Amino acid sequence: MIAYKGFDKDLSCTAGGNRFQYELGKWNEETQANCARNGFHCAENPLDCLVHYPNWRNSRYFVVKAFGDLDEDDRDTKISCTKIELIKELDFPTLLLRGAAY
Repeated sequence: MIAYKGFDKDLSCTAGGNRFQYELGKWNEETQANCARNGFHCAENPLDCLVHYPNWRNSRYFVVKAFGDLDEDDRDTKISCTKIELIKELDFPTLLLRGAAY
């Protein structure tokens, strides 16, 4: 599944309560996916990334491939997955355009 994810400038974020360092073009893996507790979080709607990473000057946004076990909640388009790969970085205007298209 193609989705969107926000990060801190160094491509890190909190995953399962711990800081996790992501790498571009590499599959990152977790053992469980639950939107409320663990796994790699991403969103179908690009604008949902702004809930957790609203300061676009200090954040980076990517198109990602979410794979493995997937879990969704009913609050927004957030997904938790056990495998994630960063595909392409988006600048802020492109993130907004993709959000408008969504």
